[in-house]
Amino acid sequence: MSSLWTPKRSFVTAGDLYDRSKESGEIWLEEGLPPATKVILGSSDNIELDCGLAVHFSDSQELDDLTIKTNTSAHIGVRLFLEGDIDARIGEQMVPMPKRSPENGQWQPVASIFSQIRQESFQRKVRKGDRVRKVIISMSHEWLNQQDLGEPDEAHLIKQFTDCHMACKSWDPSPAALAWAEQIIHPPDLPRFLLKLYVQSRVFSLIAEAFAQILRPEIKVTNNQLRPQDHQRITRIETYLEHHSTDNIKAADLADAAGVSVNTLQRLCQGHYGASVSDFIRRWRMEKARHALEIEGVTIAEAAFLAGYGGPANFSTAFKRHFGVSPSEVIGGW
Repeated sequence: MSSLWTPKRSFVTAGDLYDRSKESGEIWLEEGLPPATKVILGSSDNIELDCGLAVHFSDSQELDDLTIKTNTSAHIGVRLFLEGDIDARIGEQMVPMPKRSPENGQWQPVASIFSQIRQESFQRKVRKGDRVRKVIISMSHEWLNQQDLGEPDEAHLIKQFTDCHMACKSWDPSPAALAWAEQIIHPPDLPRFLLKLYVQSRVFSLIAEAFAQILRPEIKVTNNQLRPQDHQRITRIETYLEHHSTDNIKAADLADAAGVSVNTLQRLCQGHYGASVSDFIRRWRMEKARHALEIEGVTIAEAAFLAGYGGPANFSTAFKRHFGVSPSEVIGGW
């Protein structure tokens, strides 16, 4: 079984991929890149949760244009992409990818469930600068068949979908699903056994939401569904944050920007982000600071200011608690 999580962000070079290709005979990387070329920076892992059930998750930055080809065997998959519009396809079928909102430029995550009953080719093309955050769950058909699939009509619907080669259904993931995915990608610091249980519980929750799309598309795993006017308010909140990123933002400021009360704002944040207002602001600022460190080349002191901290020391502690890696490691990685 693979290790559960390696918090330190690390490089993958073209040579690493060439070596993997030679060892497995399954991965093909476009030739032409010098072996020492750093092609990916990030954190990723694969966890085998059960015989026939595994999860892959990553938060990575592409450092060069890259095309990878391989073959994938029969399986059922649940994919949740939080960020990164890459070109990925299984056979001739495109993998659903998130898009940026035309209103505020924020990523709009996408989830999908699919079934593959025989081997197919897989191709992944990425562009330099792409950041990809994803959770991909793989189930064997044998593993699924060992589960209690419920009443006969429910089992029939599931089997009808999973027995169809290249069946695919995508949906907008619920706020709860987004929170589960974030928790898988950036889990807390727990002992190995507890961490496996932590990830496994979120994986099963994501699987439940995926199969709900097949059994009862109207079923929502969370009750925090937002109305159309709430999405407009979320857009105003995010726009306000973009234009006041260095201000000492309070809940009342965001409520005024959205045109709602503080209590309604709490409901919006809990429903859309799966977090309280204060936690959402803190998380948003941390993401902003990390982007500035990795992409814009700011100093740790400048990133601390962006995140709302008075100095680098407290910021570095909070940053490592949030991401599992220190600001200096992020800078050193580049």
